[in-house]
Amino acid sequence: MNYRVLEWDSRFFRKRVAQITVDAATGTDRLSECLGRSDAEVIYVFLPAETAEQHRSVLEAFSGKFYDRKATFRKQVDPAFAAWDLAIVEATTESEDLLQLAYASGHLSRFFLDPGFNEHFRALYAEWIRKALREPDSKVFALSDSRHMLGMVSLSVQDAVGRIGLFAIADDSRGQGLGMRFLKHCEAHYHSLDARACTVVTQKANIGACMLYQKAGYAIATEQDVWHIWRG
Repeated sequence: MNYRVLEWDSRFFRKRVAQITVDAATGTDRLSECLGRSDAEVIYVFLPAETAEQHRSVLEAFSGKFYDRKATFRKQVDPAFAAWDLAIVEATTESEDLLQLAYASGHLSRFFLDPGFNEHFRALYAEWIRKALREPDSKVFALSDSRHMLGMVSLSVQDAVGRIGLFAIADDSRGQGLGMRFLKHCEAHYHSLDARACTVVTQKANIGACMLYQKAGYAIATEQDVWHIWRG
Protein backbone atom coordinates (compact mmCIF):
# COMPACT_ATOMS: atom_id res chain seq x y z
CA MET A 1 0.00 0.00 0.00
CA ASN A 2 1.19 3.49 -0.84
CA TYR A 3 0.10 6.84 0.62
CA ARG A 4 1.08 10.16 -0.88
CA VAL A 5 -0.06 13.77 -0.84
CA LEU A 6 -0.96 15.03 -4.32
CA GLU A 7 0.58 18.47 -4.55
CA TRP A 8 -0.89 19.42 -7.94
CA ASP A 9 -4.41 18.35 -6.99
CA SER A 10 -4.09 20.13 -3.66
CA ARG A 11 -3.16 23.40 -5.37
CA PHE A 12 -5.84 23.07 -8.04
CA PHE A 13 -8.73 22.18 -5.72
CA ARG A 14 -7.41 24.31 -2.84
CA LYS A 15 -7.76 21.38 -0.49
CA ARG A 16 -5.23 18.96 0.90
CA VAL A 17 -5.62 15.94 -1.38
CA ALA A 18 -3.98 12.55 -0.88
CA GLN A 19 -4.08 9.20 -2.63
CA ILE A 20 -3.95 5.72 -1.19
CA THR A 21 -3.08 2.92 -3.60
CA VAL A 22 -4.04 -0.44 -2.15
CA ASP A 23 -2.39 -3.63 -3.37
CA ALA A 24 -3.68 -7.17 -3.20
CA ALA A 25 -1.75 -7.86 0.01
CA THR A 26 -3.17 -4.89 1.94
CA GLY A 27 -5.34 -5.89 4.89
CA THR A 28 -8.42 -3.99 5.99
CA ASP A 29 -6.82 -3.08 9.35
CA ARG A 30 -3.88 -1.44 7.62
CA LEU A 31 -6.15 0.56 5.31
CA SER A 32 -8.29 1.65 8.26
CA GLU A 33 -5.21 2.79 10.19
CA CYS A 34 -3.92 4.77 7.22
CA LEU A 35 -7.27 6.49 6.71
CA GLY A 36 -7.49 7.30 10.39
CA ARG A 37 -4.04 8.90 10.50
CA SER A 38 -4.39 10.97 7.32
CA ASP A 39 -4.94 14.70 7.69
CA ALA A 40 -6.06 15.12 4.06
CA GLU A 41 -9.38 16.79 3.32
CA VAL A 42 -9.96 14.55 0.30
CA ILE A 43 -8.55 11.07 -0.23
CA TYR A 44 -8.64 9.06 -3.44
CA VAL A 45 -8.47 5.34 -2.74
CA PHE A 46 -7.41 3.07 -5.61
CA LEU A 47 -7.97 -0.66 -5.11
CA PRO A 48 -7.51 -3.75 -7.29
CA ALA A 49 -10.98 -4.59 -8.56
CA GLU A 50 -10.61 -8.24 -7.58
CA THR A 51 -10.05 -7.42 -3.88
CA ALA A 52 -12.03 -4.19 -3.58
CA GLU A 53 -15.10 -5.73 -1.99
CA GLN A 54 -13.21 -6.83 1.13
CA HIS A 55 -12.44 -3.17 1.90
CA ARG A 56 -15.96 -1.85 1.36
CA SER A 57 -16.93 -1.78 5.04
CA VAL A 58 -13.82 0.20 5.98
CA LEU A 59 -14.32 2.71 3.20
CA GLU A 60 -17.98 3.17 4.05
CA ALA A 61 -17.07 3.64 7.73
CA PHE A 62 -15.04 6.66 6.65
CA SER A 63 -17.98 7.91 4.51
CA GLY A 64 -16.27 6.87 1.32
CA LYS A 65 -18.17 6.61 -1.97
CA PHE A 66 -17.39 4.52 -5.03
CA TYR A 67 -17.06 6.56 -8.23
CA ASP A 68 -15.21 4.55 -10.83
CA ARG A 69 -14.05 1.17 -12.00
CA LYS A 70 -11.04 2.14 -14.05
CA ALA A 71 -9.98 -0.19 -16.88
CA THR A 72 -6.49 0.08 -18.34
CA PHE A 73 -6.35 -1.30 -21.88
CA ARG A 74 -3.06 -2.28 -23.52
CA LYS A 75 -1.85 -3.69 -26.83
CA GLN A 76 1.34 -3.99 -28.84
CA VAL A 77 1.77 -1.41 -31.57
CA ASP A 78 0.75 -3.09 -34.82
CA PRO A 79 2.15 -1.56 -38.03
CA ALA A 80 -0.52 -3.43 -40.00
CA PHE A 81 -3.27 -1.67 -38.01
CA ALA A 82 -1.62 1.77 -37.95
CA ALA A 83 -2.73 4.17 -40.66
CA TRP A 84 -2.19 7.90 -41.07
CA ASP A 85 -5.47 9.68 -41.78
CA LEU A 86 -4.93 12.79 -43.89
CA ALA A 87 -8.16 14.35 -42.61
CA ILE A 88 -6.96 14.14 -38.99
CA VAL A 89 -4.60 17.02 -38.27
CA GLU A 90 -2.65 18.28 -35.29
CA ALA A 91 -4.44 20.91 -33.21
CA THR A 92 -2.01 23.48 -31.82
CA THR A 93 -4.30 26.15 -30.39
CA GLU A 94 -7.21 26.18 -27.99
CA SER A 95 -10.70 26.60 -29.42
CA GLU A 96 -14.22 26.41 -28.07
CA ASP A 97 -14.87 23.22 -30.06
CA LEU A 98 -11.76 21.63 -28.57
CA LEU A 99 -12.80 22.59 -25.04
CA GLN A 100 -16.31 21.22 -25.55
CA LEU A 101 -14.90 17.88 -26.71
CA ALA A 102 -12.52 17.83 -23.75
CA TYR A 103 -15.51 18.22 -21.43
CA ALA A 104 -17.39 15.51 -23.33
CA SER A 105 -14.48 13.11 -22.85
CA GLY A 106 -15.09 13.21 -19.10
CA HIS A 107 -18.84 12.60 -19.02
CA LEU A 108 -18.34 9.50 -16.86
CA SER A 109 -15.31 10.81 -14.99
CA ARG A 110 -15.19 10.57 -11.21
CA PHE A 111 -14.53 14.31 -11.20
CA PHE A 112 -17.84 14.86 -12.98
CA LEU A 113 -19.83 12.33 -10.96
CA ASP A 114 -18.59 13.42 -7.51
CA PRO A 115 -20.64 16.49 -6.43
CA GLY A 116 -17.64 17.73 -4.44
CA PHE A 117 -15.59 18.09 -7.62
CA ASN A 118 -18.33 18.86 -10.13
CA GLU A 119 -17.92 22.65 -9.90
CA HIS A 120 -14.23 22.24 -10.84
CA PHE A 121 -14.82 19.72 -13.63
CA ARG A 122 -14.67 22.07 -16.61
CA ALA A 123 -11.66 23.96 -15.31
CA LEU A 124 -9.87 20.66 -14.69
CA TYR A 125 -10.48 19.27 -18.17
CA ALA A 126 -9.63 22.62 -19.75
CA GLU A 127 -6.31 22.55 -17.92
CA TRP A 128 -5.63 18.99 -19.10
CA ILE A 129 -6.24 19.82 -22.77
CA ARG A 130 -4.15 23.00 -22.47
CA LYS A 131 -1.35 20.95 -20.95
CA ALA A 132 -1.55 18.53 -23.89
CA LEU A 133 -1.31 21.47 -26.31
CA ARG A 134 1.75 23.02 -24.70
CA GLU A 135 3.87 20.05 -23.61
CA PRO A 136 6.50 18.95 -26.16
CA ASP A 137 5.92 15.23 -25.58
CA SER A 138 2.16 15.50 -26.19
CA LYS A 139 0.04 15.86 -29.30
CA VAL A 140 -3.58 16.76 -29.89
CA PHE A 141 -5.15 15.50 -33.11
CA ALA A 142 -8.53 16.68 -34.40
CA LEU A 143 -10.96 16.01 -37.23
CA SER A 144 -13.27 18.78 -38.43
CA ASP A 145 -15.75 19.51 -41.16
CA SER A 146 -16.84 22.91 -42.43
CA ARG A 147 -19.09 23.43 -39.42
CA HIS A 148 -17.30 22.16 -36.34
CA MET A 149 -14.82 19.77 -34.81
CA LEU A 150 -16.01 16.16 -35.08
CA GLY A 151 -13.55 14.55 -32.70
CA MET A 152 -10.25 14.94 -30.93
CA VAL A 153 -7.65 12.92 -29.05
CA SER A 154 -4.67 13.86 -26.90
CA LEU A 155 -1.76 11.46 -26.65
CA SER A 156 1.87 11.13 -25.67
CA VAL A 157 4.74 8.68 -26.00
CA GLN A 158 7.04 7.97 -23.07
CA ASP A 159 9.43 5.07 -22.53
CA ALA A 160 8.34 3.50 -25.83
CA VAL A 161 4.68 3.39 -24.72
CA GLY A 162 1.96 5.44 -26.40
CA ARG A 163 -0.78 6.76 -24.13
CA ILE A 164 -4.13 8.31 -24.95
CA GLY A 165 -5.23 11.09 -22.61
CA LEU A 166 -8.53 12.68 -23.60
CA PHE A 167 -10.60 11.25 -26.43
CA ALA A 168 -14.05 12.26 -27.62
CA ILE A 169 -16.28 12.17 -30.70
CA ALA A 170 -19.00 14.81 -31.04
CA ASP A 171 -22.48 13.49 -30.29
CA ASP A 172 -23.74 14.10 -33.82
CA SER A 173 -20.76 12.29 -35.36
CA ARG A 174 -20.87 9.00 -33.48
CA GLY A 175 -21.56 5.70 -35.20
CA GLN A 176 -19.61 6.67 -38.32
CA GLY A 177 -16.34 4.89 -37.59
CA LEU A 178 -14.48 8.03 -36.51
CA GLY A 179 -13.27 6.47 -33.26
CA MET A 180 -11.49 3.68 -35.14
CA ARG A 181 -9.97 6.18 -37.57
CA PHE A 182 -8.51 8.08 -34.63
CA LEU A 183 -7.09 4.91 -33.07
CA LYS A 184 -5.41 3.93 -36.33
CA HIS A 185 -3.97 7.43 -36.62
CA CYS A 186 -2.72 7.32 -33.01
CA GLU A 187 -1.03 4.01 -33.67
CA ALA A 188 0.68 5.42 -36.77
CA HIS A 189 2.03 8.22 -34.57
CA TYR A 190 3.25 5.72 -31.98
CA HIS A 191 4.90 3.60 -34.67
CA SER A 192 6.68 6.66 -36.10
CA LEU A 193 8.26 7.23 -32.68
CA ASP A 194 9.26 3.55 -32.27
CA ALA A 195 6.78 2.91 -29.47
CA ARG A 196 6.31 -0.80 -28.85
CA ALA A 197 3.06 -0.74 -26.86
CA CYS A 198 0.11 1.56 -26.30
CA THR A 199 -2.35 2.04 -23.46
CA VAL A 200 -5.56 3.86 -22.73
CA VAL A 201 -7.53 4.20 -19.50
CA THR A 202 -11.30 4.52 -19.41
CA GLN A 203 -14.24 3.89 -17.13
CA LYS A 204 -15.55 0.32 -17.22
CA ALA A 205 -19.01 1.92 -17.33
CA ASN A 206 -18.13 3.50 -20.68
CA ILE A 207 -19.34 0.50 -22.67
CA GLY A 208 -18.95 2.13 -26.07
CA ALA A 209 -15.32 3.08 -25.45
CA CYS A 210 -14.47 -0.36 -24.05
CA MET A 211 -15.98 -2.05 -27.10
CA LEU A 212 -14.07 0.25 -29.45
CA TYR A 213 -10.73 -0.47 -27.79
CA GLN A 214 -11.34 -4.21 -27.82
CA LYS A 215 -12.29 -4.06 -31.50
CA ALA A 216 -8.99 -2.27 -32.14
CA GLY A 217 -7.05 -5.09 -30.51
CA TYR A 218 -6.69 -3.75 -26.99
CA ALA A 219 -7.21 -6.02 -23.99
CA ILE A 220 -7.81 -5.10 -20.37
CA ALA A 221 -4.53 -5.24 -18.45
CA THR A 222 -5.78 -4.06 -15.04
CA GLU A 223 -8.96 -2.90 -13.34
CA GLN A 224 -9.08 -0.62 -10.31
CA ASP A 225 -11.94 0.66 -8.21
CA VAL A 226 -11.72 4.30 -7.15
CA TRP A 227 -13.35 5.70 -4.03
CA HIS A 228 -13.40 9.28 -2.75
CA ILE A 229 -13.42 10.18 0.94
CA TRP A 230 -14.26 13.75 1.95
CA ARG A 231 -13.49 15.05 5.43
CA GLY A 232 -14.35 18.25 7.21
